Amino acid sequence: MGWQSLILLGLSLIVGLRGPMTVTDRIQVIAVGVLGTVLINIARITVVCLLAALAGYLPAVLFHDYGGTLLLVAWLFTSG
Repeated sequence: MGWQSLILLGLSLIVGLRGPMTVTDRIQVIAVGVLGTVLINIARITVVCLLAALAGYLPAVLFHDYGGTLLLVAWLFTSG
């Protein structure tokens, strides 16, 4: 979900940055969006690793495939 999250972020920025905004506001929105997406991905990778070590392969794969996607979508909706 790493590279896909950047595509989703880009699409949400294209939609979210429409309308009248100052350049400073646009830079802040982009910075917060990129930083938040990177942090969400680091958290997702950490949880996947912990699940793999503590609970096994299947829970880690399930979280990676579904939980990570839900985290990213939740981040994009709440940050907008």
